[in-house]
Amino acid sequence: MQIALLTKEQKMELFDNELLDSDVLTALANDHDVDVRIQVATHPTCPFDIIRKLSGDFEDEVRVCIAYHDNLPGDLVILMARDPCPEVRLAIASRKSCLEDALVLLASDQEEEVRCTVAENLDCPGSVLSILFKSQPQVSLREAIAEHPNCPSDILRHFSEDEDFNVRAAVANNLTCSSQRLSSLSNDESPFVRRAVANNPRLYASQLLMMAISDDDDMTRRNAISKVPYIATHEWPGVIADGVSLDKVINQAGIEMTVGHALLAAGLNDAYQNIQAIEMEMRINQSLDSLQPADDTIAIPSRAPKMRF
Repeated sequence: MQIALLTKEQKMELFDNELLDSDVLTALANDHDVDVRIQVATHPTCPFDIIRKLSGDFEDEVRVCIAYHDNLPGDLVILMARDPCPEVRLAIASRKSCLEDALVLLASDQEEEVRCTVAENLDCPGSVLSILFKSQPQVSLREAIAEHPNCPSDILRHFSEDEDFNVRAAVANNLTCSSQRLSSLSNDESPFVRRAVANNPRLYASQLLMMAISDDDDMTRRNAISKVPYIATHEWPGVIADGVSLDKVINQAGIEMTVGHALLAAGLNDAYQNIQAIEMEMRINQSLDSLQPADDTIAIPSRAPKMRF
């Protein structure tokens, strides 16, 4: 096939074949038209030698396509992490299973967007997130770090007190955030943070229940109410152990009412019945206990902060 004699349209039609011969791809990789070379760079069977060649193409668009290519070898990943074009570095930063050495380089990139992309990469390790944390990041980058599942606990703790509510909400959204940290954030001044807390399955069941019936923000209450049915059976004794009872008085929008009344008003009848059953069992046990020797005690199970979905 005389590639040089083909029109651009004819060359572009060749790429409809996913099993395009490597010799044809090699010839097309030398084409003067950037659109043709882009098609070569994105072709799934592009040979390694052509990938290597196009990684140094003078057109940024071609190098960006190569940076996204699944077959990009490790040495080129490192090399292209230093590419002068920010879009190329963005592509490298977003690569699945990106080499840690490349992410380390990009964590110090001069472009904020590149650093944010590093933080958003699910394969980014905690050590690289720590580098990003030390770079005095702007709000968007702090959010990305705080939401990452590999974010170290000390950084989460620091960001839970961040001046920007978006960063604190990112901490509350993180499924690795501790139950204790979520408990603290459940009292955050920002309703956006509290809404995120209510959605996190690691929140203590007792905190979730109280947010469902006493939070000042309607959406926070709705979020919490929608999660209450997922409180596991083994968690309910812990709710009682945390001091929640049907006759406990709470303040809801300036109106005092009992927990029991608030639960029924919120349509949480099952929650009401669960607490009622445990309280009744406790009263029966206390009555039985009064008939036994004084050193016999009945323990109340402690709360179990397990994730609920």
